[in-house]
Amino acid sequence: MCYTNEYGELPDEIRLIIDDLDKIEQIVTEFLRSNGLANYEELIFHWANARHLKDAIIELATKRDSASAFRSLTAFSTYSSRLDSLTAQINISAGLGQIIQTTANAWSGLANQIQSVIKGISSTLFQFISQMLTPKEWSISGELGVNVGVMTNAGIEITFGP
Repeated sequence: MCYTNEYGELPDEIRLIIDDLDKIEQIVTEFLRSNGLANYEELIFHWANARHLKDAIIELATKRDSASAFRSLTAFSTYSSRLDSLTAQINISAGLGQIIQTTANAWSGLANQIQSVIKGISSTLFQFISQMLTPKEWSISGELGVNVGVMTNAGIEITFGP
């Protein structure tokens, strides 16, 4: 089943990924603002790069090709690693006394919850991509040799799809 939203018609699993990414962005931005870490907002926008990731996933859902799969996995990897980078920077700031330790501890708890959501997104994304890589049909072609009765020029064609 597909749903239509601001991105057009998307499969359920892609729509849920986009919704999760939007929620993560809102939660993190609100945490940073409410804990006096507004100077970290620039960092979070670099970390999230949510628009780039969403665009890559939407492209994957519409094109369903290997290049789109690679772009979405690369964007997702960057997104996930930037969460780790933000966590490290917050912990360093707490160690230097630039922010209070309770804020760093609260961030660590939130980051762990976000990592759980990211793992779920990762699983869904890999399942979606693996559906694209399932052989849909295949054919073998070739020419028979004159004396031998075996193929002397052969080829195989595999079409992948859902």
